[in-house]
Amino acid sequence: MTSLATAEEEEEEEEAEEFVRRFSDRFEEAYKRQTGWVVPDSKLRDEIKVSAAMTLIPAYTEFYKKYRVGLRKNLGVAPEDIGNYISDLYFGSGGSGCVSSVHSYV
Repeated sequence: MTSLATAEEEEEEEEAEEFVRRFSDRFEEAYKRQTGWVVPDSKLRDEIKVSAAMTLIPAYTEFYKKYRVGLRKNLGVAPEDIGNYISDLYFGSGGSGCVSSVHSYV
């Protein structure tokens, strides 16, 4: 019975790691695309970033903690980094270097 549980745990771990890899790849693609986008209205820009952060960060953090992905390996984007990436968006190519209010809402 122990070997069955171990095999199931290994399979679950592999699936979790694959999910994190896919999420990180897609997140990176979206980030690269959207760093060139500009939202000139600062209030709207912050609302967009807060909405994205409040959607992504809690769900990804819960998954990350549940499966303890990344604690054993340096795998994918860490949940605490997502807010930093989001804060750089919508200023135009490369970000502005400003810190957004995203972190205060998360």
